[in-house]
Amino acid sequence: MWRINERFKLFLGDMATLGKMRRFGNVTLLVIAFILGAALFAGQILKSSLRASHPAPGAMVDVGGQRMHIHCTGEGETTVLLAAGLDDSSIFWISGQPEVAEFAGVCSFDRPGLGWSERSPDPRTIDNMVAELHELLANAGVTGPLILVGHSFGAAQVEMYASRYPADVAGVLLVDAPHSDWFVRVPSWGGLIAQKADLYRTLATLESLGLLAFATNSIPARGLPDEGVAQYRAIAIAFENTRAMRSLYVANSPSMTPCALAASKPGKAAIPVSLS
Repeated sequence: MWRINERFKLFLGDMATLGKMRRFGNVTLLVIAFILGAALFAGQILKSSLRASHPAPGAMVDVGGQRMHIHCTGEGETTVLLAAGLDDSSIFWISGQPEVAEFAGVCSFDRPGLGWSERSPDPRTIDNMVAELHELLANAGVTGPLILVGHSFGAAQVEMYASRYPADVAGVLLVDAPHSDWFVRVPSWGGLIAQKADLYRTLATLESLGLLAFATNSIPARGLPDEGVAQYRAIAIAFENTRAMRSLYVANSPSMTPCALAASKPGKAAIPVSLS
């Protein structure tokens, strides 16, 4: 009888200990949930603050139901149009645009989902990008003759634009432009596209949760002046650019790449082209 009582007491003690452990575990989970919730809430507040403190320079123009950003400065008989690289936005012309504006009209812009431009539901093919750019210029009242300047992927975009709308274009300047057969000649590029897709999947998740707002200084400056660095980091954190880039790289449509230009050009127009 004595042994039964002792075993019962031990059993009750074990149950009490188990209950304490459960209560401790529940409290720990609540604390963790509270900390995570507070961090997510603070991240969203920081994103909202960054959006408010870094408004778009220039204008936001309706293009097919979404607003695209365009920034025009200077005056002249011709307008220089600046197209940035694949991952880039109008911010990367922050140093060059003022110099061009001293002697000509000049506009930089953001493709949908990049910079200050809103995301588009349409596939991120180069055909769509060229059509969106044409509508943007029309709706913004930017008329020719245009001198198109394209850097990297932007070179592919302006080259196709010139082939589609030759009457609007006076000249084309290609800066660090990839060869039209680049994706054929360098098969390893496909692996880089896959790596970029994985990177932007992660960044897009962190951005949507607001967690990128706690790592502002970890975003590289990429050679931009201080004002440009602040804008670039704010846009990366608060303007859904990473989600747009995730969609672009994950889709990886062949019609998006420069190698599609040869097949899609309706014909070569007599437009001066300069390579840099």
